Amino acid sequence: MKNIIKNLKEKLFAEKEVKKEHLLKHETKRITLIKFFFVLVLFLVYLLFVSLKYGLKNGFLIALLTWSFFVLCTPIADAG
Repeated sequence: MKNIIKNLKEKLFAEKEVKKEHLLKHETKRITLIKFFFVLVLFLVYLLFVSLKYGLKNGFLIALLTWSFFVLCTPIADAG
């Protein structure tokens, strides 16, 4: 039983390493990952700014409300 669990863990970790390499080597996925991190940093900077101005609790709520507004107002590219 322990050998089976050990083999499963080894396979799982091996697949994760392959996926990480695949994300970084594939140009389209790398660009998408860079865009994601850019949007994430932009949101965190906005969260920091609003939190400093209105306090941590209200800043978080304002940032969450702003994020949800932009997500809901962004049209889906494949909808047309």
